[in-house]
Amino acid sequence: MRMAVNTQFLIPQPQRNFGASEKQLRIRMKSVNNIRKITKAMKMISSMKMKGELRRLANGKNFGINAVDMIFKTDT
Repeated sequence: MRMAVNTQFLIPQPQRNFGASEKQLRIRMKSVNNIRKITKAMKMISSMKMKGELRRLANGKNFGINAVDMIFKTDT
């Protein structure tokens, strides 16, 4: 004998909390602002790291060119 399964409870339903209190909204807004600040700081850190790596690559490029020139000059 097969039982009927109500699939309505198995499918996740979007949760709507329209009756949120003012305190809950303030807490949520504060946490969103804190997340925004953290994200901004992380972007600043990553951009500084990227600038440092680009500078390091540029210096390495010059070093490589100078090293190759030095090798060929010693061969002649």
